[in-house]
Amino acid sequence: LKTKGVKYSRKYYSDGSIKYNKIKKLKEESKQSDWFKIKLIDELLDSKKESDHQQAYDFAMDCYASGNKCVAGKIASMYLNGLGVKKDLKQARKYLKEAADGGSEWARIELVSVLMNSDDDVDKVLAFDLCKSYIDSGTIKLYGKLAIMYKNGIGVDKSINECLKYLHLAEKNGNEWAKKELKNLNVNSAL
Repeated sequence: LKTKGVKYSRKYYSDGSIKYNKIKKLKEESKQSDWFKIKLIDELLDSKKESDHQQAYDFAMDCYASGNKCVAGKIASMYLNGLGVKKDLKQARKYLKEAADGGSEWARIELVSVLMNSDDDVDKVLAFDLCKSYIDSGTIKLYGKLAIMYKNGIGVDKSINECLKYLHLAEKNGNEWAKKELKNLNVNSAL
């Protein structure tokens, strides 16, 4: 893999850690490439060693502090999964929101999921509102989540008709779960 004329190599050791050759030079080069920053973080997170996860977190936070907001989704993922940092849903939500506002489809879906699963009714209403807003702006992968909200009354009053509407939309867009859910509900015809 080459980036900006800089070649890097990695070696996995038996303990799962990653050894980067010329890491200082690579970090310097990564200042010129957002793609490379993300790739470096991903490589460190792929390791099985906690110290590599910590290094990924530290590097991501340094990038973020220096104004590179493209790493917000990676930071959110680390907080969600406890990689390199203690699990913290409050911090995960903060960075998910920023990544979602930046257009990350993954972050939008994850943020809605986190809010849906909250014990706080205000969060559930926010999940519903964000889900509708994100769908309106093109994140159609959220049709299934919206169907679940209508089915179970998460952040909105229960409505089987709205649930079915969004299940059919999700199915039309290739969502296999929605197809199975429609079969489970014995509703295979269009509304």
